[in-house]
Amino acid sequence: MKHQLWQFCLALLISPLIVLGQYDAVVTVDTFTSPASPLFISFQTQVHDNKKINIQWQVRADSTEYFTIERSVEGKIYEAIGILKAAEGLYKYSFADEFPTRGQVYYRIRCTAKSGNETYSDAVTVIMPGSTSFRFYPNPADKLLIVRSECAIDLLITDGFGKQRIAKSLANGPQVVDVSFLEKGVYILRITDKSTGRQQFDKFLKN
Repeated sequence: MKHQLWQFCLALLISPLIVLGQYDAVVTVDTFTSPASPLFISFQTQVHDNKKINIQWQVRADSTEYFTIERSVEGKIYEAIGILKAAEGLYKYSFADEFPTRGQVYYRIRCTAKSGNETYSDAVTVIMPGSTSFRFYPNPADKLLIVRSECAIDLLITDGFGKQRIAKSLANGPQVVDVSFLEKGVYILRITDKSTGRQQFDKFLKN
């Protein structure tokens, strides 16, 4: 009897590992909001193939005007990466971050009610594999973009049509790039490590 009980307990321990092994392409981090944010029922993220992050959340009421999806590298200063208009009678929403930041990153949802009041979800932490030696902010930006890198890099900014708009060679440490002449819209940053040739892409929004 003791031998059978031991086998049953061992099966319970092993079975979750088997399930996780079958779905290692998708890593899910699920957190439920604290009582301080009673509007949100759930908030979760899913990393797909180390390329994009799907963000899903559920709310209790439909008095919301719109949702702002925010992202942070250090968990203190958040940037808006997307806005979704709320729909009457809809309680579940999703948003895909197509150009996530590599390394550890934080996400949260800012809910703006029709009355103008704002409510924040708890933040969730996601770890994206890849280089963490490159950072840029603010995003969106108005006139200046601060680029911080641990090594010398080549910076290339292209517009939505693939046209080259900015090309610079930058030393390590914080550098300032003038983006005031760019039109409002979405741009792609390509960073090339001069020593290794490794490239990293990210999305940049110009106000």
